[in-house]
Amino acid sequence: MFTWHAKEKEWLPRKNGMSIGRLYFVSPSSGEKYYLRLLLNVVRGPLTFQDIHTVDGVVHPTYMSACKALSLLGNDVEWVESIRVAAQWQSGNRLRELFVSIIMFCSVADPTKFFWDAYPFLSEDVVRIQQRLLQNNDVVFSPEEVVNYTLFYIDNILNANGRSLAGFPHLPQLNRHLINVGSNRLIAGEREYNAEEERIRFSELYSRLNIQQT
Repeated sequence: MFTWHAKEKEWLPRKNGMSIGRLYFVSPSSGEKYYLRLLLNVVRGPLTFQDIHTVDGVVHPTYMSACKALSLLGNDVEWVESIRVAAQWQSGNRLRELFVSIIMFCSVADPTKFFWDAYPFLSEDVVRIQQRLLQNNDVVFSPEEVVNYTLFYIDNILNANGRSLAGFPHLPQLNRHLINVGSNRLIAGEREYNAEEERIRFSELYSRLNIQQT
């Protein structure tokens, strides 16, 4: 019944009858946009974006937390349980594929908590895989590296489905630097240099170049 007038920066009554609006579909994997859409269906008469994620006078930091306060989301217990049960007979890669299917096609209330609850099952075989690739069973990986390799394999599965971890901002993100260093010990050795010494060496060598070389 109203239209937005940018010049006056206000809503004014529509002059010619009414027009039925529509909220576009938003995938659950779209993060905050998805939770914003949920709220727009239930919050009545908001005047600002802050009004949309205010529940009982409390301004929530995200649209997702506002959805939780309004009991619009589940607690993801069923998703974690499905992975735990599957872990009794499925391989780590199959569990990661199941995890990807859930975050892509199901309504996950808290993707961050879901990942960490499922992480012990998702990462169970990661160290063995990396040791086999490096042909060294004595290699020890830090907890941070194990998390990163787990994310790396999840990202590969997402890539095969035309998606990536970057499209799921509520999940931990991949550190490709750790992947490059950890996967090749020769590369890791080549990265061990003194940056200041290299800077001085560069300056000395560069100053000796003639005009044509420069």
